[in-house]
Amino acid sequence: MQNFDSEHSKILELALCCRSLNSPHGTSKIDPIVKVYQRANRSWTLIGQTEQAKHTSNPDFFKTVPINYNFECKQPLRFEVEFDQEGSFVASAEIDLSTLAGSKNQTSILDLTADGQKCGKIIIRIDKSAQKRKTIKLNKPTDFTGLPQAQITEA
Repeated sequence: MQNFDSEHSKILELALCCRSLNSPHGTSKIDPIVKVYQRANRSWTLIGQTEQAKHTSNPDFFKTVPINYNFECKQPLRFEVEFDQEGSFVASAEIDLSTLAGSKNQTSILDLTADGQKCGKIIIRIDKSAQKRKTIKLNKPTDFTGLPQAQITEA
C-alpha cells in the first residue's frame, strides 16, 4: 500500500459506466460489476469495485472508487468488468492514472477486450463532485421548536 503524502498526492474519486457490453459467448443476461486494480511491485491489487448492475448492457454505476493519486509516480490501473455474478466472463481495459488525470475533462473512454475481442466500452471519469459532497446529519430536537437541528460536514 502506498503512503499518503498530501504534498504530492490527493484522493480522487473514479466514476465508472459502461456502454454496449456484449459477451462473445452469447450470454444475453448481463449483470455487470467493475473491479478496479492498481499495479504495484509487479502485481495487481484490488483497490475498489462498483455495485452490481442488474440486467443492463449500459450501466451507470452509482458507487465511485477512491484512489490516492501520487503526482510523482506511474500508477497503472486495470478495470475488469465481470458480466455476471459468477465472474464467468471478464473483459478488461488498462490506463495510467496520470493519463486519465491529464485527459480532456479528466475522462477516458476505453475498449473492453477479452480474448482479443471487443466487448464494449468503459467510461472512466474523475468525479470532482464526489470530492465536494457534504453530509447533512439531523440531530434530535434540542430546543422548544421541536424541529431537528442540522449539522453539515464535509465528506
